[in-house]
Amino acid sequence: MNKLLTLFLVICCFYAKTSAQDYTQPYRPQFHFSPVGNWINDPCGMVYHNGKYHLMYQYNPFGIQWGNMSWGHAVSTDMVHWEHLPVAMSPDNLGQIFSGGAVVDLDNTAGFNTAENEALISIFTHAGIQQRQSIAYSTDEGQTWTKYSGNPVLPNPGIPDFRDPQVFWHESTAKWVMTLAAFDRIKFYSSTNLKDWVFESDFGEEIGVHSGVWECPDFFPIIVENTGEEKWVLLVSVNPGGPFGGSGTQYFMGDFDGSQFTLLPQYQDILNQEAPVPEGDIFEDFESGNYDGWFKIGAAFGNAPATGTFNGQQTVSGYLNNGFVNTFINGDTPTGTLTSTNFIIEKPFINFLIGGGNHPGETEIRLQINGSNLRTATGKDSELLTWENWDVSDLIGQEARIQIVDNHSDGWGHINVDHILFSYEPAVSPLPNGFWADYGPDNYAGRSWENSPQDLYQRVWLGWMSNWSYAGNLPTSPWRGSMTIPRSIGLRQFPFGLRLVQRPIVELDSLREAHFQFFDENLAQANQFISDNSISGNTYELQMQLVPGNSNKVGIRVRTGGSHFTEIGYDSQQNEIYLDRSNASDGDFDGDFNTYFKAPLEMAPDTVHLHIYVDRSSVEVFAGEGERVITARIFPTETALGLSFFQEGSNDATIAGFDFWTLKTVWDFPNAVEEIVGSTRLEIYPNPVSAILYFKESLPENQMFSIMDTAGVVLKSGVLMPGQGSIAVWELGAGIYFLRVNQQVVKFIKS
Repeated sequence: MNKLLTLFLVICCFYAKTSAQDYTQPYRPQFHFSPVGNWINDPCGMVYHNGKYHLMYQYNPFGIQWGNMSWGHAVSTDMVHWEHLPVAMSPDNLGQIFSGGAVVDLDNTAGFNTAENEALISIFTHAGIQQRQSIAYSTDEGQTWTKYSGNPVLPNPGIPDFRDPQVFWHESTAKWVMTLAAFDRIKFYSSTNLKDWVFESDFGEEIGVHSGVWECPDFFPIIVENTGEEKWVLLVSVNPGGPFGGSGTQYFMGDFDGSQFTLLPQYQDILNQEAPVPEGDIFEDFESGNYDGWFKIGAAFGNAPATGTFNGQQTVSGYLNNGFVNTFINGDTPTGTLTSTNFIIEKPFINFLIGGGNHPGETEIRLQINGSNLRTATGKDSELLTWENWDVSDLIGQEARIQIVDNHSDGWGHINVDHILFSYEPAVSPLPNGFWADYGPDNYAGRSWENSPQDLYQRVWLGWMSNWSYAGNLPTSPWRGSMTIPRSIGLRQFPFGLRLVQRPIVELDSLREAHFQFFDENLAQANQFISDNSISGNTYELQMQLVPGNSNKVGIRVRTGGSHFTEIGYDSQQNEIYLDRSNASDGDFDGDFNTYFKAPLEMAPDTVHLHIYVDRSSVEVFAGEGERVITARIFPTETALGLSFFQEGSNDATIAGFDFWTLKTVWDFPNAVEEIVGSTRLEIYPNPVSAILYFKESLPENQMFSIMDTAGVVLKSGVLMPGQGSIAVWELGAGIYFLRVNQQVVKFIKS
């Protein structure tokens, strides 16, 4: 073996060893999917074929911020252990590759199948000047993808947000059906060949939560547990507009005839109900049609209160009656102030509905006394107006005024205000009128696998475990972003109605190691059991049954250590499951990182069932039968490994049952550049290279290639055609890279 090849093998062996460290960083998930490096967001292209679950995902091959949207790709035989594959699709002259779905074309309706293989077909959004829908196909089990020469297959009808297709075969009408997010609704299209699409219907224009853009639909039938009745579930992500700000995922249940989705009537009533208005004295409701009694400066407020959503604005909701302040009248550019006449503070609370931009000091409402701002509030980058209040009990008797300010001219540079109310009790907003798949902040853009086996589950999905409010600022490197654990989806009839239920897939049980168990202990005994058995860790599963007794709150604190802990509990006074991460993270980072999340229950339980998964930087809570779920990212110190039970208001709570398992990592064998043993060697020049790599000998046949950085991240991939003698690498930054052509790998330096 010559010296050059020996040196190359040494480099590969060193790389393989260092690559094994890629999943040992403090916040690196150990049983959740994450890339070796770089940014990921929405899961997409999820399909099962020939024993493998394909997971594709929005991916930036060039850094840990959003951009250069491509489709990363991984496969698994159990949805738990993953093998990374080369990038499936990269941007082209039609635009970046946004989210979408994938199907198996069993009957060759598109004509891409070969004699040996059925085609996998991805349906995705080309995001260029417009967002248009395109397709690509693979006849080698997803190893390589060819974009259809006739793209786009669905042009844009003039809608800026027109994206994220999901496609399935509708058996009874013998056609493909596409669900597509179109700003504030879902559009349904049909096709017989995946190339030519016909519009069928719309859903959701005035139904559900509309404080942000609708995205990433998923649509499928489910047989209701224990009844045999089929209903359809529509998952819709909304950003912003989640139950506690930021992004979230709502769901709808109904019937589908192949053309029209019809919401079940009882849920239409729930979704359309209005929040109660607190009792009090209305100071201003903006219903007069003018700003009489207010002093206006600048152009932001127009000549009169708004009566709805302006052109180019996301749908505004949550205001009462007709009039309200909306400074988007000419977009985000205009600025100004609106100042009330003076009044005497006589009641302890000043309440108001507020939405719009989150820019303290620039888009806000102020309480002023003697020219000083004593109270302020801003929006949450959301067009949903929610109740906020100021406790002014210490200011009763003083003369004050209210000022509404818009001094921000960039994104979200506007403010919405309505119904300023003086009262003896604070106004509190209920959760947005929606059925939420997850009441936590960190489960977004979820998708389910098409064509998956039906022996254990009707449907399995996972989501992006992050939130657009802070996704770009999470304290992780060299990767940013991960997925939730896979969850099975069902429908279950409860006394209060039909609800979506989610349960962790049983394949996760294969990760269980040490097991600890007890029954019927009070909390002091339970904590003693934890201490006696030295139960701790940062990757584990626990199941428990809490009997609250007369406690106001009871639950468990996980990842405890020093001042850090995440609290998971049941609040009997509010009848809700909650997760409090206000003490969970080591230091602050930028972004609207809300800390308290609650999942209201619809019946008060005698026993609270909790199923919890803790990973190095996440907590997932499944309550009851899985009808309430909370998913949240946390970033504690490495030494915060403890757990303990707590209760408030009484000492009679008990733990009827407790099971704890440590969980092993799924990344024992991370992908790396393989050791190359053989008699042939790929030869390239020049090396170092500035723009184009040339092969010493032209390739005799089609060859798959990929270019990886030293972290094993695939930056570029594709197929080299017969006779091709070069690869452009000008877009790569200076550094060391590996070029792989089939099973041959060579190191090169980009200057």
